[in-house]
Amino acid sequence: MNYLQSYSIDNRLSESAINNLVTFLISKEQEILDSYPFMSDYGTSLTTEHVSTRSNAYNIFKYIDEYPDLNIIFEFIKTSYWNYIDNVFSPKNFTNDQLDPSVSAWLNVIRESERIGMHKHSDQHASGLWSFVSGTISLGVSNTSTFYNDGSSTHEVENVAGELTLFPPYFTHWTNLHASSEPRVTLGFDVLFRHDHSPEGIDFTNNLKKFN
Repeated sequence: MNYLQSYSIDNRLSESAINNLVTFLISKEQEILDSYPFMSDYGTSLTTEHVSTRSNAYNIFKYIDEYPDLNIIFEFIKTSYWNYIDNVFSPKNFTNDQLDPSVSAWLNVIRESERIGMHKHSDQHASGLWSFVSGTISLGVSNTSTFYNDGSSTHEVENVAGELTLFPPYFTHWTNLHASSEPRVTLGFDVLFRHDHSPEGIDFTNNLKKFN
């Protein structure tokens, strides 16, 4: 079973709308850095100057009211997730009526000569222990790729604006060195199968956004 899957936003957002969304997200970068504490580099080797290191402290979809096109991204994640569950995840011991998914989502901004280091979102493996699905949606990208390792082989996925990739949280992943003067802008996210799968006592629990 190929647990690494990509989905296209198609005509739900035009190229210009995606570009405008990127501009909006970059305008929020300093606000996120100033408003939320450094949480961890999560193995990425990013620093306190990167918004990725605040990923458990807030949810990027808090800005939906301010920028409604973010709701299109949210709905795109939701429909892609259910497609993944129906067509990829079916051998596992979950049925859809047992799922009550919530998403934790954050902004990534990488600039010239930077990269996201090798990391994974969970140590839970394919034996059935993992309790969420991870993903990335590319928005502002230029000749960049993300690499995914499933424990036995590495797969390269070219980052294309408006494309989303879903993968198990135990997949190790990283990016190539960003060579463009234009920032690489993506949203990272984890979709928990159920809200009660969230760890207790950490900030992102209160920032989860439910699908239903």
